[in-house]
Amino acid sequence: MPCIERSLAIRDRMVQAVREVYSTHRIMRSPSAVLHEAEIKVSRGVKAPHWVRAHVDGYAQRLKDELYERHLVYGGYVNGTFYSTHSDRDDYYDRHGVSPVEFSKKCSSGGHYWKEPLNGRMMPFFIGDSLEGR
Repeated sequence: MPCIERSLAIRDRMVQAVREVYSTHRIMRSPSAVLHEAEIKVSRGVKAPHWVRAHVDGYAQRLKDELYERHLVYGGYVNGTFYSTHSDRDDYYDRHGVSPVEFSKKCSSGGHYWKEPLNGRMMPFFIGDSLEGR
């Protein structure tokens, strides 16, 4: 098999593997660190030309961008209740009488969560430090 055809075949296999990683971890509502480790195992475990790696990295970035656009929501817990910062959601903090100031001061475990709960529980994707004291 000529070099370019072999490289294209590697690219296609790597793209498919990265797609499966994102699909699986979206279903499982995995944290970002777990998803990132799985992505690295798939994309770095194969010998490939630089342009193939660049293509696969770009594809993975597109999938990650899609997660933030379609599957994740920013929010956190205030007094044990989850609230989001997305005004189109039922859990939007302002709909429940929580002011922006109160949300920013009292929010714990603030960060990105999967939009759809798993077993009735919001699953964290990437959680930063508490917003308290900022």
